[in-house]
Amino acid sequence: MTTPGTLLAILLSGLIAFFLGPLGVLALLAAIFGLTLSTHLQNKQMQEDLRKIKRHLGLRDEEQMSFHMSDEEIEQELYRLHGEGRPGERTLLDLEIEKEIERELEKELGKELEDEENKPGGKR
Repeated sequence: MTTPGTLLAILLSGLIAFFLGPLGVLALLAAIFGLTLSTHLQNKQMQEDLRKIKRHLGLRDEEQMSFHMSDEEIEQELYRLHGEGRPGERTLLDLEIEKEIERELEKELGKELEDEENKPGGKR
């Protein structure tokens, strides 16, 4: 339905532009604007329909899940990462941080050892 309507609009715009001269060009621009606006509004409506369908079916994109979390979901995620805060309890986040610190220290220590070996009069 869109294709025949588009072709008909182009044909009519061309005829109007041919018969009306300079005013026909304005009519042609108005028709192009109208078609573009109509297409934009149809696309916008389709996107909204898809959102409604996804919401109804419970489908969400990974990006939406990570950025559109409720306060309760954020708190649950924090409790999962940090634990309940019991003394002496090591959490997943603590272990990740410790591993990161160990890697950085090993890099620094490796650089210092290389620097000492490369100095004149250093160990060889």
